Amino acid sequence: MLQMFLSLLLIPTAAITVWHLALSRISRFTWRAYQITGAIGAPVHELSHLLACIAFRLQVQRVALYTPGRTDGCLGCVVFTANPRSIFNNAGMAVQGVAPLIGGATIVHYVLKGQGLVSVPSEISGDPGWIVDEAVRTLNATVVMAASGGVGFTVLLGILVIAMHSIPSWADVRVGLKGSLMLGVTAIFAGAASEIAASYVSFGSSFQSLGLLITYWIRVTLEMGLTGAVRLVTLAMIGGLGLVVVPGILFEGGAGVFNSLKRRHIASIDE
Repeated sequence: MLQMFLSLLLIPTAAITVWHLALSRISRFTWRAYQITGAIGAPVHELSHLLACIAFRLQVQRVALYTPGRTDGCLGCVVFTANPRSIFNNAGMAVQGVAPLIGGATIVHYVLKGQGLVSVPSEISGDPGWIVDEAVRTLNATVVMAASGGVGFTVLLGILVIAMHSIPSWADVRVGLKGSLMLGVTAIFAGAASEIAASYVSFGSSFQSLGLLITYWIRVTLEMGLTGAVRLVTLAMIGGLGLVVVPGILFEGGAGVFNSLKRRHIASIDE
């Protein structure tokens, strides 16, 4: 389980780092493409945050599903307040950090499953070989959808847009880390208290059964989370390259050629 947990941390972190590095260097043409795709992707991103707020009773102050701003690169926001002394609220902040990832991965899973293209893998691990295999399976699914006709291609564009805008922002990461840190501190104290209690009271088989049940659900959560993260990041990379980066480069190159020809035309008139 440790390997799956580390992979689940590293894969989204790597995707977030690369994605935001790319966004910091994009031209105005690439930004325009990113902004257009955000009309669909950004509301899904922000609605995931909003649902997490509702589920964990975080007080929502303001919601903006799509308000693109070139200065900071944000396309929307959900502003909320939390009680740092509430374990429930801290769990909510931890979920907030990855809420877009969860929302996007859920949509991707059910769309691909509905198309009969993917299923839950029989064996899930965090080793590089499994990650590459799952990424290849996702890539193959996109090829099948693209070749299936107009409806399949349209659905593919939709999940590509949703995936690329489901990558959490650094603000999301900071909120998630804050909540996770508070939960970690609480878990340490709870663990210490249970050890002390266990030394005085024998819980017997009931305590062992509870521990096995908790371990089982942790493993299931890690398996589903890792599968969803690999699929989502793979689709986000395809969408980012195909819908934002490449069109931006092409438009920028075309604009450069046009400006060059325009300057030559003006120069010839002056002569």
